[in-house]
Amino acid sequence: MAGESLAARKRRAGRIGRALQRAYPDAVCALHYDTPFQLLVATILSAQCTDEKVNEVTAVLFRQYGSARALADADPTVRCRAVLALGELADRYIVPSLRRALADDVVFVRAAAVRALGEVGDPLSLADVLRALGDETEDLNGAVTAAALISAAKLGGPEGLAKALSLAGDRVERLWFLRATVARAIELADDRGRSGVLERLLESDPDPRVVQAAARALGVFGLVESLEAAGKSEEAFRRKAVAAGLAVSTSPKAEEVLVAMVNDPNPGVVLEAADALAGRGKAEALPVLFRLLEVDSAVWTGAERDNPVWMGALASLRRRTGLDYGRDPPRFRRWYETNREHLVFDRDRGMFRVER
Repeated sequence: MAGESLAARKRRAGRIGRALQRAYPDAVCALHYDTPFQLLVATILSAQCTDEKVNEVTAVLFRQYGSARALADADPTVRCRAVLALGELADRYIVPSLRRALADDVVFVRAAAVRALGEVGDPLSLADVLRALGDETEDLNGAVTAAALISAAKLGGPEGLAKALSLAGDRVERLWFLRATVARAIELADDRGRSGVLERLLESDPDPRVVQAAARALGVFGLVESLEAAGKSEEAFRRKAVAAGLAVSTSPKAEEVLVAMVNDPNPGVVLEAADALAGRGKAEALPVLFRLLEVDSAVWTGAERDNPVWMGALASLRRRTGLDYGRDPPRFRRWYETNREHLVFDRDRGMFRVER
């Protein structure tokens, strides 16, 4: 409850515990533990797998890290995972623990704490995120900066992102990872005022991963004209990113551009465009995928593993039809030709089904 003191929370927890004990006097916990701390850890782990598997893991884990202090003094990797697990709780009461982790002597634990603050989602934590970014002096691989950009976007929107970018300075331009993170942060902050930054990254950044992130953000914003302009680039990786960006756009204009892109001379671009159209329920995109699967042999030989376009087309057909004809791709075409008049697109599942 907002504004509730620690003492009040303890009293309320005691009342809840006594009420549960009266209601379920014979209840037995399936998780093995000796202390409240161990029960907390086991409960967090139980969200990821079965109770039996948790008990197998904690039998080993608690022998070495049976208390909060032992975990705090543990290997940095363990501390990092613990911090991220706390963030997944999305409870503002764990913010003080995350603040303490911001002072950890290992940089990637500090980065995890910054990221976790963003996951918790308390807007008051924006100041902590910005302070951590401003104080950081060892972030050579950009981990803290990337986490701060994402968390500032989540916690403070466009204004928070602007402050984080100001503190990051020229670090962003030096690392492709950070430039891609900027594009992602702009999307998360819904900062349409920075669409010019996205357009610049899409049109001129040399790294395909950065270009892909910028295209996606433009697609989410519905800026199809910007994507269409970049789709005329002579560089195939930019056109491929454009097709992927159009795939996430809800604009009707995006579909028109994708239809034109299935005639691109680059097979990778054709694959992205055809898969995007199939994902919009356009059955006419399926024959385009069939063409990408055409090989000399009628039966799959295994040599096509080295062809990412071939494998991508096969994966797309599996995803869009729910069929697995991996060792006999021509069966996809025969299935389509037999059922083409009876295909219905299930939007909830993102695939075609036969309805007679």
